[in-house]
Amino acid sequence: MPFTVQDFHDLIRLVEQHPEWRAELRRLVLTEELLSLPGLVRELIEAQRLTEVRLAELAEAQRRTDERLAELAEAQRRTDERLGRVEEQVAALIEAQRLTEVRLAELAEAQRRTDERLAELAEAQRRTDERLAELAEAQRRTDERLAELAEAQRRTDERLGRVEEQVAALIEAQRLTDERLAELRGDNLERRYRERAGAYFGRLVRRAYALSDREIAELLGAAEEAGRLTPAEVDDVRAADVIVRGRRPDGAGEVYLVVEVSVGIGPGDVERALRRATLLQRALGPDRPALPVVAGARATREAQSLAAAQDVWIILDGRAVQPEGDERSEA
Repeated sequence: MPFTVQDFHDLIRLVEQHPEWRAELRRLVLTEELLSLPGLVRELIEAQRLTEVRLAELAEAQRRTDERLAELAEAQRRTDERLGRVEEQVAALIEAQRLTEVRLAELAEAQRRTDERLAELAEAQRRTDERLAELAEAQRRTDERLAELAEAQRRTDERLGRVEEQVAALIEAQRLTDERLAELRGDNLERRYRERAGAYFGRLVRRAYALSDREIAELLGAAEEAGRLTPAEVDDVRAADVIVRGRRPDGAGEVYLVVEVSVGIGPGDVERALRRATLLQRALGPDRPALPVVAGARATREAQSLAAAQDVWIILDGRAVQPEGDERSEA
């Protein structure tokens, strides 16, 4: 008797009414391989879950694998609906597992290289720390040495300061000594020209005679009383080193020499002699001329030029030099 469609529907209705028959029906209808398929699928799902747990612990790069596994899970859900595509899904799952293992191997290799690199970096850091410690120790020694040098420099500066003070004191003492010697030489030279006026000035005027302080005071006092000189001008003339009185070379009348004596004759000596001779000329009147003279051991070029321009006589070591610059005579 043939099995009709109505029989098939009746069978389905009976199975629905008796659920306990379903397992027996599946055993008769399905092959052994299909019956064991759900168990295999569950095992694969469990393996996939473990894989997802491992993949979740990996780097961001494993995220793509997780997405693929999710797709596989969805495909597995559809397996219940479409048994015909189970083999393809299983193959895809196996391939995904292989790729996962490859990726895991790559990640393991990358991790190994990372560990090696980290070890190298740790060794380099250790050497760097050692070098920094050596540099710090060297810097400490340098700082100590610099501190010692700074202290030594301070002591040296103190000693140099004392030496400089001593040298300055010696220089000042030498300057005072030089000034005193210059004064002594000047005083001695002035005294020589005053005491030996006849010898030094005899070629300029006849009967050369150095006036005493009293004679100069009387001469200038009369000029001050007559109003020809002011008190300040009188003091200026009295400060002249030597005033010599004599007669003109032709014997026609008196002539006076206003002499500034200096070891080294400079322009200032020439100017003082000229100024004081002019004041003395005013005190004496036109009949008794007063001539400016500078005397000493040497004269600067400036002093010689100024003396020649202002008609001032120069006497150098007894040699009388005319204002024009020609030697007149030697005493």
